[in-house]
Amino acid sequence: MPAHLKPSDFALAARLTSHKLYEWQNKCMDAVAAGYQTALCAPNGSGKSSTVVTFLILWFLHEYPRGRVIVTSGSWSQLENQVFTSLKNFATHEFFKDWEFLDTSIKTPAGGSCEGISVNDSKKAVGYHKDENSPVLLIIDEASAVFDPVFESFGKCSPTFQLITGTAGAASGRFYRLFTSEAKFWFTTKIDFRDCPHLSDTKRMIDLEIYGSDSIFYKNRWLSAFASDAGESVISLDAIRECVAYPPAWEQPGFVTCGCDFAAGGGNLCVLCLARGNKIELDEANWCWSHANTNHSAGKFVTLFRELKLQSHQIFADGDGLGRGFVDNLEECDFYVREMHNGAAAKDSDRYASIVAEQWDQLNTLIVKRRIILPACEELFAQLSNRRREYSIKDGLLKIKLESKADMRARNVSSPDLADAAVLALMNGWGSLPGNLNPAGDKRMRKELERVNRTVEHYRSPFATRFIDFSRGW
Repeated sequence: MPAHLKPSDFALAARLTSHKLYEWQNKCMDAVAAGYQTALCAPNGSGKSSTVVTFLILWFLHEYPRGRVIVTSGSWSQLENQVFTSLKNFATHEFFKDWEFLDTSIKTPAGGSCEGISVNDSKKAVGYHKDENSPVLLIIDEASAVFDPVFESFGKCSPTFQLITGTAGAASGRFYRLFTSEAKFWFTTKIDFRDCPHLSDTKRMIDLEIYGSDSIFYKNRWLSAFASDAGESVISLDAIRECVAYPPAWEQPGFVTCGCDFAAGGGNLCVLCLARGNKIELDEANWCWSHANTNHSAGKFVTLFRELKLQSHQIFADGDGLGRGFVDNLEECDFYVREMHNGAAAKDSDRYASIVAEQWDQLNTLIVKRRIILPACEELFAQLSNRRREYSIKDGLLKIKLESKADMRARNVSSPDLADAAVLALMNGWGSLPGNLNPAGDKRMRKELERVNRTVEHYRSPFATRFIDFSRGW
């Protein structure tokens, strides 16, 4: 056979399947072979692992006999029982009969190999660098269940070809970002049940009847939709999309406040966010960074404050934990920022467990009512919509509280650095003004005050002194 066939042509020529492949399967495999970083999001049972991943590995080792494949999955049992089981079905195929098929590896006579690696062993993924004689194919399957640090470990490889595939999950994590904020760097394919006629429509209709079309389960499984909440999130992703699609007029642009979220390496970010009236501004390239040295980051905050001509009273920052040291450093440069403490009591302490829960919930109200202008930042949208609303009971009162960051990490949701900075900026500025949360109610209140004032004027004695300007003296 001619060298370096496209995977779609190879599958046909080698008779890897008796049925015709779907167009999306051919297109995805051929994109990988063309050297594009490729991401595929598809329903369970669509043929991601058993067809696309399996055929790609067979094509690669056949066309590049000395090549190396490294494949991992968010589920080790899925990798072992689906991917490598599918591969072993071809152990007697005439094209591959000289290959050695083991439980989680393949070896070719020319020295090529395919190795399955657990995500727990991702740090062992070293030395997989492409060279002229031995190219590398990197595959990450079931990527929704793969934590960001694992992506970072595999990111140290330099593959010739790359495929990341999985079923839609939460609107967070690296796999989600491949289809949103990082999509311009990837060849992306997202398909749903309508692109897979072989899937059981009976099973889909049962899921639809049991869970409903708006449920996370149905959206993830059948529609390949990254759904973040089912009434559990403080802020709905759908509400965010609506607010972005139909933004309000820009109000009070001269009312400027700044929010700062502090961090010191470890994957978390230092973030500066501005609110100019009801408009949130976030420059990801220049206002978000990670650095282990807190003095360096404090210096960068000072530089940004000066560039943006901010005064101390306009700056709000997290003063808890690590933030205490940042605040001290900023004060040395004459920026006496206004400290916020997440555990502080809410203004409406009968309803909220803390000030931060109150501010997040009130931001949700502003988003639902489409009162604010949000920046085009998918990571911010994900962070805003991924934090869950929880409840506590204290002194007989049911109070709203926020999911802890530790609990967010436990379910593979990144720290809400950008979201916290945005909340600090807006909800201590324009968002805190009376009437913004309920403009109709505020309007009614003002009309009532005007009516009362007219009534008082009507009954005022003609001999009463209406106004004395004491600034002019007696």
